[in-house]
Amino acid sequence: MRDVSTPALIDHIVGKHHAYLRKALPFVRPLAAKVARVHGEHNPKLRALDGAVGELSETLLAHLDDEEENLFPALRSAGASVDPETRRALAAMRDEHLAVAKLLGTLRDASDDFALPDRACGSYRALFGELHAIERDVFQHVHLENHVLAPRFGHGQDAVGAQAG
Repeated sequence: MRDVSTPALIDHIVGKHHAYLRKALPFVRPLAAKVARVHGEHNPKLRALDGAVGELSETLLAHLDDEEENLFPALRSAGASVDPETRRALAAMRDEHLAVAKLLGTLRDASDDFALPDRACGSYRALFGELHAIERDVFQHVHLENHVLAPRFGHGQDAVGAQAG
């Protein structure tokens, strides 16, 4: 992806990663609530998982909106350099990625690394499979934004690299 134009890279991020999250997150929110309600007595961590899924969903959806409405249009029109406001937006994007990485860590902890108990029903299995897929997608997505897109505008690689693999 390093050899594609900035507009093509942004289109890829929005078309693949943002579109996926806009479908997956509304699907997993009620599923997490259902699994917590049905299985929370046997595994109280599922209640924390439900809360983390809600927080992740709200955080990511707001982040996607901000990128699509503000940051990405500024980057499309920036050329080789960006103004100070866009630089701040790039820094804010990276900070938000760190916050998302922490939420993904909370999901992993609350799900015991997506390990399914023997008594897991179809909803439980679907939830953990979807959460694992969301985690993988977000890591790919953040990698593209932090390590391919941002460096084009003078924002180098740093803290999120370890988490975004």
